[in-house]
Amino acid sequence: MPANNICFARGNLVNDPYFYDDLNGAGTPYLRFHLAVPRDDNQRPRRSPPKQVVDVLRVVRYGEQAEVDYRYLVKGAEVAVFGWSQSRKYTDRKSSNKVRAQQEVIAETIVYGRGCTLERGDRWRREIAERNGRPLESVEINLVSTELLAQLAAEMAFADGD
Repeated sequence: MPANNICFARGNLVNDPYFYDDLNGAGTPYLRFHLAVPRDDNQRPRRSPPKQVVDVLRVVRYGEQAEVDYRYLVKGAEVAVFGWSQSRKYTDRKSSNKVRAQQEVIAETIVYGRGCTLERGDRWRREIAERNGRPLESVEINLVSTELLAQLAAEMAFADGD
């Protein structure tokens, strides 16, 4: 992970995640989802009314771990994402081939919280390990309580303020 580009976000999935798996082996499998991250009161724009403001971040995870995460995550699940931010250009084919910029978080670690589908995820995790001929422990998952997610977020905010 880049030393000067670190991103930590905690929130809820806006929609069910999208998983792309290239079965022909030509590309890298990836997972993509949108994460709703609530702002604190001190992060709200000065002139906005006192209501909950939420930022929506596009999160991408690459590699074998993307499939594991896909099996655990569903709309509304609470997660913490550790990674780095990246911007890239793409051509929007839907609106007259305009070149647009996309900002996204490349996830290195996703920590599962409340609302993740543990039974389905564990079942698929075993299948992924068997398919790749690896022990189950080698297929990583990160599961914590909601309280610990809040503590991690507070510690990251405190460390950022130093």
